Amino acid sequence: MNSNHRLLPTQWLRNSTSALTSHTPANESLRRQPSGRTRRDSRRRGVTAVEFAMVAPVFVIVIAVCGEVARLSMMRNIAQNASYEAARFVMSDGAKVSDGIAKAREILARVGTVNAVVTINGSDGALNSSGVVTNELGVSTQAITCAIEIPLGENSAIIPSYVFGNTKIRSNMTVRTERYRGYYDGVTTQ
Repeated sequence: MNSNHRLLPTQWLRNSTSALTSHTPANESLRRQPSGRTRRDSRRRGVTAVEFAMVAPVFVIVIAVCGEVARLSMMRNIAQNASYEAARFVMSDGAKVSDGIAKAREILARVGTVNAVVTINGSDGALNSSGVVTNELGVSTQAITCAIEIPLGENSAIIPSYVFGNTKIRSNMTVRTERYRGYYDGVTTQ
């Protein structure tokens, strides 16, 4: 049985500290070195370096993947916004498919998107063999659909492209046009 249970707290404290500072073999590892460290500290220092070497790469990879996921999420939101803005831009009378595609590409360029495919009503703004844009907007156009496809593999900054394969961010927006058909067609009838 321990004889410290009958001592006053101050006496117990004095006895317990003197036991720690005595030079018994059990307390030999706690002796202070000239540098101020104990022997146990210097042995523990190597373990800390090994633990850091094991955990640091995993931590850096997790942070990088989180950043990449945030960037791709931002790209998805920009694609949705670009399709909406492009469709709204060409919904009024006199707008052309090429105007809407240029507007969408301008918005997509804000986040550095490359090789995005932008179509409005199925047209990419290219001229056909007759020199006319296919599916050009006209007075009879009732709805405008802007579709955007962004290949993830080509727009990833950190994650290798083979991870995504052929995966694409897709965004579609359909709006009704605001084409004025008017009540007066230029011909008066009496």
